[in-house]
Amino acid sequence: MELSLMYDIMYTKAAVVHTGLGYGIRVASPLFTAAALSLFWLHSKDGQRRADVIITYILLVATLVLDVRCLLGALASTWTYAFINDTSWLNSCVGRWHGLRSFVVSLDPSRLLVEEPTSYRRWSGTIGRHNLFRACTHETTTSLLSRVVKFVATRSLWMEYQYGYLDGLEILPVVGDLLFEKVWEKLKSPFEPKQYYYPGVAEAPKKEEPEPELVGDPGFGFGIRRKVDEALEIGSEFQEVVLTWHIATEVFLLCRPGHLASFTHVKAIRELSSYMMFVVAVRPHMLPGLHLASLYEATRDALKEIWHGNKSSHCSTKRENELANILLYMEETRPGSEPDSRSKLYDSNAILSDGTQYARLMLRRLSTPNHPNKKESSSDLPKHYQLPDLWYGGVLDLQEMLERILDAWVRLLIYASIRCSRDSHAKQLGRGGELTTIVWILAEHAAIDKKTRHD
Repeated sequence: MELSLMYDIMYTKAAVVHTGLGYGIRVASPLFTAAALSLFWLHSKDGQRRADVIITYILLVATLVLDVRCLLGALASTWTYAFINDTSWLNSCVGRWHGLRSFVVSLDPSRLLVEEPTSYRRWSGTIGRHNLFRACTHETTTSLLSRVVKFVATRSLWMEYQYGYLDGLEILPVVGDLLFEKVWEKLKSPFEPKQYYYPGVAEAPKKEEPEPELVGDPGFGFGIRRKVDEALEIGSEFQEVVLTWHIATEVFLLCRPGHLASFTHVKAIRELSSYMMFVVAVRPHMLPGLHLASLYEATRDALKEIWHGNKSSHCSTKRENELANILLYMEETRPGSEPDSRSKLYDSNAILSDGTQYARLMLRRLSTPNHPNKKESSSDLPKHYQLPDLWYGGVLDLQEMLERILDAWVRLLIYASIRCSRDSHAKQLGRGGELTTIVWILAEHAAIDKKTRHD
């Protein structure tokens, strides 16, 4: 509802229409149009062409219908309800407004087709998808229309059409519930007292950090972002982080032992991973930091080259699984004799190597007989993408590992949402809304909830 109201303010004339002067113009417009139609009806048509007379009637009648429709829509709008409530001498008209709104809603033609019309105030729940493993192992331009769009449109427009429209999907309700539950938990955590635990101690002593004074702070918005950034513990090379975690997530899920795991968690992880890759590839302006298009392209080209150079000759029904196993094999292969020398995969692409190394570490930590576990130290992790919660602790079962992977992706989503520029949020709002914008609004609500509890 809040995003819809923002859309009204930025992309419609709501701020002008729903004022005293605006309502006056709305009421007067159909009256003047009706007067013009009546005068033309009474005016002599001698010497005028029949076609001109018919066209004039069509234009006047259509204008009158549109004016009446706009007037009814404006009067039945919730903006009008707010205007009536704010105007003392109109408070008695609230009951009449409800009757008018019920009448206008009953005229909605969509009620003839479905029981309840879909509210235009709601986000569609659809997100774009871009999976590097699928894009590199399958042809994406299979339909004639897609090939035509690719030929006539720019590369960015084609990618928007291909990955945002054709490959886009609507989030399942059960997945959406899990996702937003995790998002809300993470968004509230920066505004709760921090507790410090000491690993290895049976009864770990705790100490609490005093809550920050946010109420009345002129830099309230900046303070929110800083606290969330600290809580999420994300590195500065954000696009590189997303690329690395996309590779790690796909390799882990494709090579995980067995499939006895929560469908909801696996689906949520896959959708978040593909969505964040879609933002990196198609809408990099929505991400914080530098727009490193060359980084994405180099990773994609290296993955394609590896696939075409190492795929088996027979037609595999599980191409992504085969590519994941190829990456694991290349990461374990050392061209040199030294055990600590760089892997063959690192020589091809550092991001592919880092992501596959993460997947190997996660697979080794599973409590399964086929994958001996080992507690990894932070020095074993590549570079600075350390998200400590994913690595702390002992042996994990598959469900626990999925929980931590989903937690890591939720952190990345929140970070991208609160660090996205407001201009980018506004542009996507004009195109139907975006998941990152929804999360951005939730972040604001988390801070409001903190202020309310403080008061």
